[in-house]
Amino acid sequence: MAIKMVFGNQKGGVGKSTCSYLFTLLLSLRGHKVLLIDMDKQANSTHWLINTFDKLHLLNENTPTIQDAIVNQDFRSAILPLSENVDIIPNGKDLDGIDIFLYKMLGDENHPAFNFYLRKLVSEVEGDYDFVIWDTPPTQNTYTKNALAASDYAIGVVKCETSSLNGAKDFQDTTNTLGSIMDAMKLKPVQFAGVIIYLFSSQGTLRKEVVEDIKQEFGELAYDNIIKARDRIERYTKTPIDLNTKLDHHDKNALKMYDDLLNEIIEKVGIDYAKGQPEPNSIF
Repeated sequence: MAIKMVFGNQKGGVGKSTCSYLFTLLLSLRGHKVLLIDMDKQANSTHWLINTFDKLHLLNENTPTIQDAIVNQDFRSAILPLSENVDIIPNGKDLDGIDIFLYKMLGDENHPAFNFYLRKLVSEVEGDYDFVIWDTPPTQNTYTKNALAASDYAIGVVKCETSSLNGAKDFQDTTNTLGSIMDAMKLKPVQFAGVIIYLFSSQGTLRKEVVEDIKQEFGELAYDNIIKARDRIERYTKTPIDLNTKLDHHDKNALKMYDDLLNEIIEKVGIDYAKGQPEPNSIF
């Protein structure tokens, strides 16, 4: 079975889609088979990943999306292969209404299955992958809770802003609450596995204070490898990585930060590679 990870924050614009995109890419370059499921309505990770593999021609109004997969109750019908090691369930502009759909199907928003619908769907395809990465919306809604209930690990992404710190705390609280419910249901609970400190610049007293606040709030759950500000990271929104050309030093420096962080995450959560997954060898 795949190792399922969700990156989130209850606030937008903190870098969780960039993490989902780059970790999917880095894991695939290590030889892992990865499925990215994009549930953020902005669909940034969808466009970045599809553009990276030069497959934009596959994305049109007829391309099945996560919304189609939910309504059809079949993830496999919406999987879009991008490379030998990367598949995606893309997002479109139609992502809404899961609450209405589930209410019509279950009849009660307090039904035990309300937050576990996507857990069932992903269980039917995860055997094809080493990793499943969820990119979630910046809200505590049914999509986020369903992704958490379908994951092994939840990782917060915290930008050096007080509002982002509060959003990460809310994401941790949501994860822990849902994990307790899963434990009571005799299901393996989702584990809050840490927080990524994102886009930290050494300049500015306030940012340094926020970093210290993050470390004080989360303690050992704050990863040591900090993603520092890089212009290239900001430009991923317009010009994703081009795998068909030799990476310049800007891309290499940016990717190295994420690669080091990925190694730390793998070590901290204790991912077991004795189950057939490739060893976590860095591409650097």
